[in-house]
Amino acid sequence: NVFTIDVQATRLKFSSVPQHVGLGEEFSVQVSAVDENGNLDINATGTVTLSKNSGTGFLNIPSPNQNLSQGKATWTKLVFYQPNPFTLLASSSKYDDVISPLIYCADFTSTLVLPEAPPEDLTISSLAVDTLSAVEIFRFSIADGGDTDGLPILWFAHRYAFEQGYRGGGSLVKRRND
Repeated sequence: NVFTIDVQATRLKFSSVPQHVGLGEEFSVQVSAVDENGNLDINATGTVTLSKNSGTGFLNIPSPNQNLSQGKATWTKLVFYQPNPFTLLASSSKYDDVISPLIYCADFTSTLVLPEAPPEDLTISSLAVDTLSAVEIFRFSIADGGDTDGLPILWFAHRYAFEQGYRGGGSLVKRRND
């Protein structure tokens, strides 16, 4: 038995959007027409317009208007020119506007150096209210690649450390060594 489900899109959603992009480097995003359960409507049609929603800096969008094809609209060769976080806005006459998750734009000649040994397992207490009972959550250092782009070292270390260094790695608590 073959069952066919006719999905009717009720909204747009960012189906592909990077968490971070390099300063002045090309990136792509994709928006999908989906139903209330997030199912793709491959028969959805119409034009979707992409623009910068928030953030300081210029976003180059070579072709802001894209037609839905198989329920998706894709923008390529997008470039952001300011080392700051920003969001995108996708709008259409058929669906409500949708805002992308926050995208971090940074100078990628800087690197985050994670500790060689994971932090010790300890317990964080809500009763620790002074500097003597404080605990270190994680330790890292930041190194500049030494290029001459003149940009400050910008890393969103909390996000990077959790995604790259500690995913599934146990506790992130270490006793303070004062």
